[in-house]
Amino acid sequence: MHDLRTTVESGAVLGLITTVIVCIALGTGSYILAKITQTLVLDPIEVMIEKVKDITMNPIQAAQQAENEIVRLEEQEMQLAFKGQVKKAKMETEVL
Repeated sequence: MHDLRTTVESGAVLGLITTVIVCIALGTGSYILAKITQTLVLDPIEVMIEKVKDITMNPIQAAQQAENEIVRLEEQEMQLAFKGQVKKAKMETEVL
């Protein structure tokens, strides 16, 4: 008679390894998807909810805070643009 024990055991071990790899892949994918969803969907919604609460509590102060935030962002953009121009100027002189 043929002994199939080693063939069956090796098939079982390969099946277990496959199952473990699939579980790890699914778990990792689930974790990454949850992290991306939290960052791209839930966090912005929570920020909007806080802004709406601030507006309902004190509309004038909320408007002033929004204005200050816009000014701050514009200043940051100008600083980054200036840094970009400085880098560009340095690169142009280095090439020459």
